Amino acid sequence: MTEKILDEGFLSIGTEIKKNNSEEKSFVLGDKGIGRLAAQRLGSVLLVETTSEDETNVNVVLLDWDSLANSKDIQNVELPYIKVGKLNESYTRIWIFGVDENDMVNNPDWTGSESAFKAKLTPGLDNAVSFLISPFVDNQIDISFFYNGRKIDYGFEKKYLEYAEAQNAFVLDLNQDNEIELKTNLSLKPWYIKRIHKNCIKPNSEYDIYKKSNEEYENFLERYNSKINMTFSRAIHVDELAELLANIERKNVDLKELVGEDIEEEKIMTALMNKEKKIMASLACIFPISGTIYSYKKDTFFCKSVLEFNNIDVNNKEVKKIQRFLEDYNGIKLYRGNFRIGFLGNKDSDWLKLQQYQTTGHQFSRFNIGTTLGQVVINDDKQEVIKEISSRLDINRDSISNAFLRTLELIFNYYFYNDNETAANLIATWLSDEGWLQGNIKKKIETDKKIFDALKKENQILTKKLDTTKKILQNLEKNDSGDRLFKEDSYITAMGTLDMTCDYIEHTDEYIKRNEKNLKEATAGLSRIEMEAYNNYKLMANGLITETITHELHSLVATTNIVNKKKEINELSDFIWDNDHEIYNEVFLPIKDNYYNIITTIEDVANLYKFLENTFIKNNSIDEYETISLN
Repeated sequence: MTEKILDEGFLSIGTEIKKNNSEEKSFVLGDKGIGRLAAQRLGSVLLVETTSEDETNVNVVLLDWDSLANSKDIQNVELPYIKVGKLNESYTRIWIFGVDENDMVNNPDWTGSESAFKAKLTPGLDNAVSFLISPFVDNQIDISFFYNGRKIDYGFEKKYLEYAEAQNAFVLDLNQDNEIELKTNLSLKPWYIKRIHKNCIKPNSEYDIYKKSNEEYENFLERYNSKINMTFSRAIHVDELAELLANIERKNVDLKELVGEDIEEEKIMTALMNKEKKIMASLACIFPISGTIYSYKKDTFFCKSVLEFNNIDVNNKEVKKIQRFLEDYNGIKLYRGNFRIGFLGNKDSDWLKLQQYQTTGHQFSRFNIGTTLGQVVINDDKQEVIKEISSRLDINRDSISNAFLRTLELIFNYYFYNDNETAANLIATWLSDEGWLQGNIKKKIETDKKIFDALKKENQILTKKLDTTKKILQNLEKNDSGDRLFKEDSYITAMGTLDMTCDYIEHTDEYIKRNEKNLKEATAGLSRIEMEAYNNYKLMANGLITETITHELHSLVATTNIVNKKKEINELSDFIWDNDHEIYNEVFLPIKDNYYNIITTIEDVANLYKFLENTFIKNNSIDEYETISLN
């Protein structure tokens, strides 16, 4: 900072010098600039040391917060201010004194040698500082922490980004025809294939029978990589985006009630799509919008797989490092360029509703906040469109920022969800095609039948060979002592038969093992069929019971006049009250309250049955539906 910026910007509150100063062309980091006031929570004294290329000296100013707080006339307070020699062309360094070390580090050990220095930033501070400047790209901004001259290491190592099993990415921008277009892609790692393979084997305890080497998983991914790229690298036109957003809006609002029943559905959707296109066009001022999301798993199987594939010694310590990394650095952050301006999805601020969507549908294809991290980047250097609040934890809400968040929600919870689900299904299908799954027992038995037929032929040949050898042995000549004498040709024939017998035994043993494996698969398949049949039976029974209850209760409401009995009950109430208060309080009131509860419940059931009747069983045809507003 120049002396002018230091005086009129840093030391003056509520100015817009960051935007109005034409001499400074730096990135705009915020409007209010109250970070220097918040610094008083970190320590008792703040010292600013700053200079710029145009300055010949370094400007140093000291703020004693206690002195300022106790001052009766703060506008006339004279701050200690000096000029010293420059250390570099342009820099700003802030010193904070009187810091409570427990707010910064966990269980520090300040004694011992430099190599034994073990201090770590607290997880909250580590996370906040690590993502203040984007760690996903290379940058020249360095934030360091020291204690008595000893540097404190913090932040996650970028190598852990390579440990992600899947990487979803997108870019929202204008294409060559100057039309809005969303590009998405998905890349996978070999340990993702291994995990899907394990999940496909039921029960999981049988996985060891079918698991492949890491090299085989790597080769599998290499074989199918082109298909993966063709499937998941695509460009989506604005018309498709607008249609999806219009459908969401259409479900939330009953527009026919607003515009009349005579308006055709097609015209409503056309109007909504045009509206969504205009909303998306308003985002062009912050294009390109891009994002990269890294997905992991926290279980020990995943962590060990990652270490094995990356040729790292597999031990509990290394597994804990990966799990701690996910615990400390999860979440999706929002950046303007390299500078964080908010959180989009973490345990405290789930703006993208990742956790909400993770509990709906097939949750294994959704993003799990605790095992996901990444960034979304907008192009708004001067903070003219998306404005963050002073803490950089949230952004101000207006029409553009709301449209921005809606679009992100569509990308994450529709496109990325479908990609993740499709990827898992595709990999499972390809694993089956490769014959790596328990799969189709019939096909395996057909294959084994060919082996069995071959073994039968070998058996017939071996039987003949054994008969021949037996005759040769029986006809061997004897010497004077009665021992049989082997001739060379007899010896060769006998040895050949024995070799053939050994080969046959080996083949038979292999076949027996294959059949044992098939038997296990068949047994597991039978168990799955039994379980599925039981679950279907249970579902059918529950449905039958539910339909019976709702039908009977509906019949009760429809055929008797039990609901409109309040008049008679009120007359009875007056009579009992006038004649016997004790009976009224102790007998009549409980009966009345319970009756009203029952009637309310029956009315609810009647409404439910009406909804089911109109929606699912109207005219006894599954093809006829009536639109019902669940609201």
